Amino acid sequence: DGLEKKFRGDLYDDFEQLTLELYSKGNLYGLE
Repeated sequence: DGLEKKFRGDLYDDFEQLTLELYSKGNLYGLE
């Protein structure tokens, strides 16, 4: 159970980081 929670946490962190990257890239494209 602990391992599953850690895996989900890592997955969520990666997803959040990817979303932030896409969001900032989208903002850069929007400014051009």
